Amino acid sequence: MTRFACSLSVVAAVAAVLLLAATSPAAAAPQGSKTFGTGNINSFLSNPNIVRETIDCLKDTAPCKRLGVSLKQAIPEVVNNRCARCNPSQAANAQKLIDYVRANHPQDYRIIIDKYTVRSG
Repeated sequence: MTRFACSLSVVAAVAAVLLLAATSPAAAAPQGSKTFGTGNINSFLSNPNIVRETIDCLKDTAPCKRLGVSLKQAIPEVVNNRCARCNPSQAANAQKLIDYVRANHPQDYRIIIDKYTVRSG
């Protein structure tokens, strides 16, 4: 797998976790939960303060609120399993989130990729 492909899969996983935590109080719920990442991503993306707060938390440059804490707990599982438990709605929302962060926060996008990419060796 190329570094680019690996990075995109990691970002997809991170985005899925971000989405899951942002749209549901049951952020770590297993697949089958009706609220697990199936919320309206547009409401999250339309709030620049929450987006910035969450990105900064993920980068360890600001304190985390409950959303950020949930994300940091869930990210390792999602990254290591490449969002294997994501349903189609979660995957679609994750892609929308990836596109948004890449377009609107490109430096943060790279930092998050680098921070959460598991490197072997």
